[in-house]
Amino acid sequence: MNKTTIEWTDYTWNPVTGCTKVSQGCKNCYAETIANRFWGDRKFTDVMTHPERFDQIRMNDKKWDGKKVFVCSMSDLFHPHVPFNFIADVFREFWYLPNTTFQILTKRPDIALDFFQSKANDLRFIMPMDNVWIGTSCEDQATANERIPLLLQIPAAVRFLSCEPLLGPIDLSAYLSPLEGGKGGVHWVIAGGESGHGARPMHPDWVRSLRDQCASANVPFFFKQWGEWATWTDVAENSETTFDLDKIDKYKCTVIDEESKHPILLYKVGKKISGNTLDGKQHLEFPKL
Repeated sequence: MNKTTIEWTDYTWNPVTGCTKVSQGCKNCYAETIANRFWGDRKFTDVMTHPERFDQIRMNDKKWDGKKVFVCSMSDLFHPHVPFNFIADVFREFWYLPNTTFQILTKRPDIALDFFQSKANDLRFIMPMDNVWIGTSCEDQATANERIPLLLQIPAAVRFLSCEPLLGPIDLSAYLSPLEGGKGGVHWVIAGGESGHGARPMHPDWVRSLRDQCASANVPFFFKQWGEWATWTDVAENSETTFDLDKIDKYKCTVIDEESKHPILLYKVGKKISGNTLDGKQHLEFPKL
């Protein structure tokens, strides 16, 4: 396991590495960027399993007590090239650390659902485990409508969404459900803009809408970042802002909300300067079991 700077988790563990793109949210994949820098001749599309990394779970197990671990930050555990028997072995490892929260995020909830249905007999005594959270990524309404209904059929103590990079408005009202109110819905929402080379802008109204939907449904909301682009108001609210106002013109970009046709000016100032303040407030909420 490795300590990570990902804001909504503490460590990463990668029993699988490598992946392939499935939608527009994958266009500027950060994991692929890392792989291209450090993997040498191996291509990111070369998906590999690493059973030798199971020892990382059980060694120094007390170190992970009370921590959150993002599983497969450099892949998708439910990639079609990953055998179901291997995935089942991964889930059995979670059973050995009941005080550690394992967070699994997939863009392939169809394969995840197939796995849980086909392995129902093998896993019937351990799933859902209180320490396993399962989520899916959705960058727009189309991917939300495609993936969330599948996620809702998967046994998990917490079901969550990563709306990052957020590429359009999303209506989640039909899917949200607080943990104390019912087990059948989405229990946590993460949202954020894109960062890195070629990052696409995010309209502030898109993330405001998700914030308000979660508040109405009493579902925790975690706003991770603006990413490369932000409004000047939101940039100015970041106390660490050191941006040179004299150079502002060359960073401007107009984004149009397709529903309201309301143009808004965003500035490409980078992830650190843009921060994660939304209308003067940070939203860093987690689900509580």
